[in-house]
Amino acid sequence: MGDIHLTRELLWAVARGELPANLITQMGVQHLMSLCPTCRRELAAFQKEHSATAAADYDRVFRLLPALIDEQAPRLEREQRGAARDLEDLLALPREKRAAKIHLARSAPLPTSRGVPRGW
Repeated sequence: MGDIHLTRELLWAVARGELPANLITQMGVQHLMSLCPTCRRELAAFQKEHSATAAADYDRVFRLLPALIDEQAPRLEREQRGAARDLEDLLALPREKRAAKIHLARSAPLPTSRGVPRGW
Protein backbone atom coordinates (compact mmCIF):
# COMPACT_ATOMS: atom_id res chain seq x y z
CA MET A 1 0.00 0.00 0.00
CA GLY A 2 1.46 3.39 -1.00
CA ASP A 3 1.21 6.57 1.03
CA ILE A 4 -2.54 7.23 1.26
CA HIS A 5 -4.55 9.82 3.12
CA LEU A 6 -7.42 9.02 5.41
CA THR A 7 -10.69 10.20 3.93
CA ARG A 8 -14.21 10.55 5.28
CA GLU A 9 -15.30 7.85 2.86
CA LEU A 10 -12.80 5.38 4.38
CA LEU A 11 -13.77 6.39 7.90
CA TRP A 12 -17.48 5.97 7.09
CA ALA A 13 -16.80 2.56 5.54
CA VAL A 14 -15.12 1.52 8.79
CA ALA A 15 -17.98 2.97 10.83
CA ARG A 16 -20.48 0.98 8.73
CA GLY A 17 -18.41 -2.19 9.21
CA GLU A 18 -17.52 -2.45 5.51
CA LEU A 19 -13.78 -2.22 6.28
CA PRO A 20 -11.87 -3.44 9.35
CA ALA A 21 -11.08 -0.77 11.96
CA ASN A 22 -7.43 -1.74 12.06
CA LEU A 23 -7.11 -0.56 8.42
CA ILE A 24 -7.33 3.03 9.67
CA THR A 25 -4.58 2.36 12.20
CA GLN A 26 -2.37 0.77 9.57
CA MET A 27 -2.95 3.60 7.10
CA GLY A 28 -2.37 6.24 9.74
CA VAL A 29 0.88 4.69 10.90
CA GLN A 30 2.13 4.32 7.34
CA HIS A 31 1.21 7.91 6.49
CA LEU A 32 2.85 9.29 9.63
CA MET A 33 5.97 7.24 8.99
CA SER A 34 6.26 8.71 5.49
CA LEU A 35 6.10 12.26 6.90
CA CYS A 36 8.19 12.23 10.02
CA PRO A 37 11.62 10.64 10.38
CA THR A 38 11.48 10.99 14.17
CA CYS A 39 8.18 9.10 14.39
CA ARG A 40 9.51 6.50 11.95
CA ARG A 41 12.63 5.98 14.08
CA GLU A 42 10.69 5.86 17.34
CA LEU A 43 8.11 3.41 16.01
CA ALA A 44 10.84 1.13 14.66
CA ALA A 45 12.58 1.19 18.05
CA PHE A 46 9.28 0.56 19.83
CA GLN A 47 8.48 -2.38 17.55
CA LYS A 48 11.91 -3.91 18.23
CA GLU A 49 11.50 -3.52 21.99
CA HIS A 50 7.91 -4.66 22.10
CA SER A 51 7.31 -8.39 22.37
CA ALA A 52 5.05 -10.33 20.04
CA THR A 53 2.71 -11.16 22.92
CA ALA A 54 1.81 -7.49 23.33
CA ALA A 55 0.66 -7.02 19.71
CA ALA A 56 -2.91 -6.40 20.89
CA ASP A 57 -1.70 -3.21 22.58
CA TYR A 58 -1.16 -1.59 19.17
CA ASP A 59 -4.85 -0.80 18.87
CA ARG A 60 -4.73 1.04 22.17
CA VAL A 61 -1.44 2.79 21.36
CA PHE A 62 -2.62 3.99 17.94
CA ARG A 63 -6.28 4.68 18.70
CA LEU A 64 -5.72 8.42 18.50
CA LEU A 65 -3.39 8.26 15.52
CA PRO A 66 -5.76 9.91 13.01
CA ALA A 67 -6.08 12.95 15.28
CA LEU A 68 -2.31 13.06 15.76
CA ILE A 69 -1.75 12.97 12.01
CA ASP A 70 -4.32 15.72 11.44
CA GLU A 71 -2.58 17.83 14.07
CA GLN A 72 1.04 17.23 13.05
CA ALA A 73 0.98 16.73 9.25
CA PRO A 74 0.40 20.41 8.32
CA ARG A 75 3.27 21.51 10.55
CA LEU A 76 5.61 18.86 9.12
CA GLU A 77 4.66 19.78 5.57
CA ARG A 78 5.23 23.51 6.29
CA GLU A 79 8.62 22.71 7.80
CA GLN A 80 9.59 20.59 4.79
CA ARG A 81 8.57 23.34 2.36
CA GLY A 82 10.45 25.93 4.42
CA ALA A 83 13.56 23.75 4.57
CA ALA A 84 13.48 23.19 0.81
CA ARG A 85 13.08 26.94 0.24
CA ASP A 86 15.92 27.70 2.66
CA LEU A 87 18.19 25.18 0.94
CA GLU A 88 17.41 26.64 -2.47
CA ASP A 89 18.17 30.16 -1.19
CA LEU A 90 21.37 28.95 0.47
CA LEU A 91 22.60 27.16 -2.65
CA ALA A 92 21.97 30.29 -4.72
CA LEU A 93 24.49 32.25 -2.63
CA PRO A 94 28.19 32.48 -3.49
CA ARG A 95 30.30 29.96 -1.55
CA GLU A 96 31.72 32.54 0.90
CA LYS A 97 28.31 33.99 1.80
CA ARG A 98 26.87 30.49 2.08
CA ALA A 99 29.65 29.46 4.51
CA ALA A 100 29.12 32.62 6.58
CA LYS A 101 25.37 32.03 6.74
CA ILE A 102 25.88 28.41 7.81
CA HIS A 103 28.34 29.50 10.51
CA LEU A 104 25.86 32.10 11.76
CA ALA A 105 23.04 29.53 11.85
CA ARG A 106 25.16 27.08 13.82
CA SER A 107 26.01 29.72 16.42
CA ALA A 108 22.45 31.09 16.68
CA PRO A 109 20.50 30.79 19.94
CA LEU A 110 18.19 27.84 20.47
CA PRO A 111 14.70 28.14 18.96
CA THR A 112 11.85 29.62 20.96
CA SER A 113 8.60 27.75 21.53
CA ARG A 114 7.44 28.89 18.08
CA GLY A 115 10.44 27.22 16.42
CA VAL A 116 12.03 30.48 15.28
CA PRO A 117 15.34 31.49 16.92
CA ARG A 118 15.22 34.76 18.83
CA GLY A 119 16.57 37.67 16.86
CA TRP A 120 15.72 36.20 13.41
